[in-house]
Amino acid sequence: MDEKTTRTILKLLPQFRLWQIEEYIMLSSYAALIYYYMTTFREEVSQIWPQKRTLGKILFLTTRYAAIGSMTAMLLTNWRNYMVISIPGCQAIVYIQNIVTEVCRTSAEATLWLCLYALLEGKRRYFWILIVLFLSFSIPILALELHNVLTQKAVERSILDDLLGYPCNYEPGLYPSHESVANYISFARTALALIAGLVTIVRRYRKQNHNLIRVIKREGGFYYISALIFRFLGSISMTPGSAVSSISSQSAGERSNPQVDHR
Repeated sequence: MDEKTTRTILKLLPQFRLWQIEEYIMLSSYAALIYYYMTTFREEVSQIWPQKRTLGKILFLTTRYAAIGSMTAMLLTNWRNYMVISIPGCQAIVYIQNIVTEVCRTSAEATLWLCLYALLEGKRRYFWILIVLFLSFSIPILALELHNVLTQKAVERSILDDLLGYPCNYEPGLYPSHESVANYISFARTALALIAGLVTIVRRYRKQNHNLIRVIKREGGFYYISALIFRFLGSISMTPGSAVSSISSQSAGERSNPQVDHR
């Protein structure tokens, strides 16, 4: 290893230490998700599988297993597993990962909108209003996000990737501004659903406190508040010209294409 390569590796090591922290956070969250799936699988088989093919069942199973698929793809490409994956293989995995992740996000959001429909007492006129509103937000979000992430290209691993055990290396998508716009639209969609849910609960169920209402308040409230926070922060980080965006772009550039001599 020549002096230039050594200097480059030393320069990038602090950033890789930060990514290691992010990886351990990712791994711990995935471990919690796997534990949840394992401990609830028996209930899924006994209570969900025998049901008829309803929209609620389809959304539940889609969200549940798309999340597993997305998690598996992320661990294959973004975890230091020391596997050797070809460039075409890495490209195929990132395509699957991006598509499955979008499916998971959309179905999870649709599930909460279905709960909102139930709170509105399942009246048919509300169903079509919610369908039109949801699709009006979701179609542009999917189009913009996929337009960016599907341009992400797998490239040859650097010597540092090889030493640290990363199986794949990618160039960033060509249209990050599109994903920024999609994040803002997603933020607006989540905010609208949260406001509609709060108004519905206050007006119709203020004096009720049975199990279903408690679950919707707790799970729905946690999801929407956390989603609003993360989507707002994500929108800022993806906005071209912002300080956070500049830091993120520099960090991504160092990971995706570090200037290392491959001799």
